[in-house]
Amino acid sequence: IAGTEAFWGGWRYEVIDCDARTIAHAGFSSVRVGGKEGPISGDQRPAAAIPTGGADDAVAKVVCDGWRPYASVSVATSVEDAVTLGRPVIATGAEP
Repeated sequence: IAGTEAFWGGWRYEVIDCDARTIAHAGFSSVRVGGKEGPISGDQRPAAAIPTGGADDAVAKVVCDGWRPYASVSVATSVEDAVTLGRPVIATGAEP
């Protein structure tokens, strides 16, 4: 809760170039309980090489290579689904 609003969390916006294997962070958006997003804050940064082994590398493997580290987890069809499905995975500390 921030002020009088409850939040599910938020996410970063990224621009990934699969061929060049670069990522440009393009802002952050909070997500309020109920699914309302925004506003997006922060400026897009220049593209940079994706370091091996980090969270950005895991994202690139999913987006660019079709890697499915959580193949047994259902596919989210809404923001609320993503929160419901994702929180238990995050709580385990398991990261790809």
